[in-house]
Amino acid sequence: MEIHKPKAAHSLREFLVEIATITCGILIALGLEQAVEAFHWEEAVSKARLALHREILGDDLYLAERVAVAGCMDRHMAEVDALIAKVARTGMTSQVSGVAGHLGRGFQTEERQAQEAAQVLVHFPVPERRTMELYYQLIEDMKGWNSEELDIWSDLSVLDGPPKRFSVSDLTLLRMRLARARRLEYLWVRNARINLQLTQDLGLTPPKAPASFVDEVCEGHVQEG
Repeated sequence: MEIHKPKAAHSLREFLVEIATITCGILIALGLEQAVEAFHWEEAVSKARLALHREILGDDLYLAERVAVAGCMDRHMAEVDALIAKVARTGMTSQVSGVAGHLGRGFQTEERQAQEAAQVLVHFPVPERRTMELYYQLIEDMKGWNSEELDIWSDLSVLDGPPKRFSVSDLTLLRMRLARARRLEYLWVRNARINLQLTQDLGLTPPKAPASFVDEVCEGHVQEG
């Protein structure tokens, strides 16, 4: 096998030409590598965007439901408040139904967590990434409120059922729990509206609450006797 040894440069010009050739080769190789990497991340971002949009729209359905029934929930809490006031006067309830009014269900954030772990999110355009970050930050707040609401309405549901007596301290606790439920309802609706607007900022159309769900919630009333 013949081995061609590199020839030594015989002049400064030949030396500079060889250096320039090597440098150009290195730059071309680096450019190609960067182009391949950029294509890889562009493809990863495109797939991640579609998956995150599906997750966001799924969560938006619950947010749209909360906004749609906000007035009915206010009315429901006013009915519970009136019931507590009546019990404070009489010392006991009659047969009661319909107090328990928790609307909570889970949010999906697994896709966002997976894309963050895969370091794909850092390659999104900055404005889009910041919009998504704010959206998911508010979702994390609402996850906590879901759990708290469940506990509150579990406490208030003690009013449901057959006639029973309540002490002054019992009624004080129930009023405190109802006040917290009202505060959470306000926060829920505020954050839900913000997130639905963020969804539009991402170029998506948020879903509407199903009429059947709205009717089911709004037709419910606290009933006595």
